[in-house]
Amino acid sequence: MELPLTSHIMQRLIYDKTRSLVQIGDKVMLPNHMEATEATVEGIIPPHKPSSTGRVGVRYWAGYREYFPSVIGASWREYDPYFDSSILSPNDPGVPQDDG
Repeated sequence: MELPLTSHIMQRLIYDKTRSLVQIGDKVMLPNHMEATEATVEGIIPPHKPSSTGRVGVRYWAGYREYFPSVIGASWREYDPYFDSSILSPNDPGVPQDDG
């Protein structure tokens, strides 16, 4: 049985400004009414249905909370690791390796 041609297309949570991959341990700024608050990404929850945005779990001085990805300036994007590897880290298992 052949797989559909789009079987390698995946979704990743990407920072909108830098197009870099959101990763556990990243330091992010949470907007606040008076000042921004630094937080650490501790969880990435993908969307469970097409109308969902998923969540990003962060830890900051007040504890752990989950926010919409837009709060940290990120969004889910489809990418094809064979044609758009610019948003992946070099060690990502989805990056095609050059054996030659």
